[in-house]
Amino acid sequence: LPRKDFATFNSRHENSYSRLKMIRISDYMQVAYNAVKPLCEKVFLKDRPKSVDQKTDCYIVVDMPSYISNREIDYSGSFDYYVTTIGFYIFVRDKVTSRHLENIDIVMMDELLKQVLALFPIADREKGVKIHRPRVVVSNSDGDGWHYTLVSARMTTYF
Repeated sequence: LPRKDFATFNSRHENSYSRLKMIRISDYMQVAYNAVKPLCEKVFLKDRPKSVDQKTDCYIVVDMPSYISNREIDYSGSFDYYVTTIGFYIFVRDKVTSRHLENIDIVMMDELLKQVLALFPIADREKGVKIHRPRVVVSNSDGDGWHYTLVSARMTTYF
């Protein structure tokens, strides 16, 4: 923009820059964590630990594997609509027998998957977060005695 036009633009939009909404990844992760916490003994953010102090048969890892992108500018010029993907990794301990070392506990996995899917849509008006459009990625083994299923969902913000 020419200097004169840029100055006019700045004076007109000065307040809108001060009202930019700050995205807080911790808020988004907390909404997802709180939603699934009642379903399993353990819920971890981002990564699962190498070991835990108590034996458990299931746990859930909440992860945001994608970038957060801005999709809209509101009437005042402020950014207010963010989109990302969030993943709920459901881990279930394998039922190990002498004949089958990696036997998935399909009953527990199925039950936990149903419970996670029943939570959708997940919304927190105070934090301005909505988690919706869940997609299920088929179960897989991690090779360490666990099978996992991924529920991937879209996370959007509204202010």
